[in-house]
Amino acid sequence: MKFLNLYLLILIACTLFFACDDSTSANSSNIQNDTAKEDTVYVQDTIRIIDSLSIHDTIKVPEYFKDTVKVKDTVKVKDTIIVRDTVIKEVDNCTISNNDDGSITLTCGEDIHQLFEALCDGRPYDARVQACKDGNVKDLCGNEEYDKGTYLCENGKLYPYFVDSRDKQVYKTVTIGEQTWMAQNLNFRADSSWCGGGVDHTTTEGDCNTYGRLYSWTTAMNIPEKYDTTKAEGTDLIQNLHRGLCPVGWHIPDISEWKTLYNYVMEQNPDVPYDVQMKSDSLWENKSTADYKSAAQPGMNLTGFNVLPAGVRSRSPLHWAAAVNNGLFINESNITYFITVSESTDSHFSYQTFTGYILSNNHAYQVPNESNGYSKMMSASVRCIKN
Repeated sequence: MKFLNLYLLILIACTLFFACDDSTSANSSNIQNDTAKEDTVYVQDTIRIIDSLSIHDTIKVPEYFKDTVKVKDTVKVKDTIIVRDTVIKEVDNCTISNNDDGSITLTCGEDIHQLFEALCDGRPYDARVQACKDGNVKDLCGNEEYDKGTYLCENGKLYPYFVDSRDKQVYKTVTIGEQTWMAQNLNFRADSSWCGGGVDHTTTEGDCNTYGRLYSWTTAMNIPEKYDTTKAEGTDLIQNLHRGLCPVGWHIPDISEWKTLYNYVMEQNPDVPYDVQMKSDSLWENKSTADYKSAAQPGMNLTGFNVLPAGVRSRSPLHWAAAVNNGLFINESNITYFITVSESTDSHFSYQTFTGYILSNNHAYQVPNESNGYSKMMSASVRCIKN
């Protein structure tokens, strides 16, 4: 396999491969003459392959950058490296493969190096996610330039982000209408919280990094557990723009804020179901169940809200979904519930839910409503909204 103008970016320290003894190391003046050096060769930043390269052939470097060869790390190839007719080292455990996307993979034992063919002002760059503009490398999300210090790129979408000062957790955000929401579930560790996406009808937790955490209602509100069975509304524990466990500057939404979100999304795009616009385009298993015979449409995440099937967790064997035992996850990759600060009864909170099946209301979601109550004995996801 041959490649023209291959530029190697090397990643392993030279001490792992070449003897770096100052008494025998080559320097700039030594390399400029043709005296053979069989000990150390230094290569400045890159080795440029002028001629074609075959996996089983030799690599020849017929010219140098800045008259200096500086081995910052290690060059590993299948056969022999030759620099100005000097044999440096023989290695026999490397393979080179062309990925046909502007990148090349160099594999040497357990070491894997990503190499790029495109150049920007003499510097290699990844043309799949970067562009060269006026001699400078720019990061791309889809076809749009962006600043990594301000935005995160995920599946071709740009998200602003912030860092929670408490635990350095990074959260993507999304602005929909006049509201700014977290674009992922809260993942702040607290007592009475568990990793979402747990295995259905077991006590095995899921993946916090993907699904965030599931919280009991009182834990999410950051108030005493006695309010699992009595209303906290009207006490001085529940504040306007109630922060609960949210980061500074954010709060637990009430059901009216979910209503505002629903109304705006459906006004902007009334022909696409709400859940399709809100749910992620992966991880959901849209399927019928024993109680609900029709599967939901796949999510498209048109809003960037990225609802995931995090499931729920029971704390009470008396609840309908936890009749087998206490502490089980209810999750078949087809359901998620969001906590609100609003309470529908002493022991229930108003909620927003999305499903992978069509409910009795002919939707795969519940339209936000104060009267829709979910037991405070169940643990669910939290999406914070900006103050």
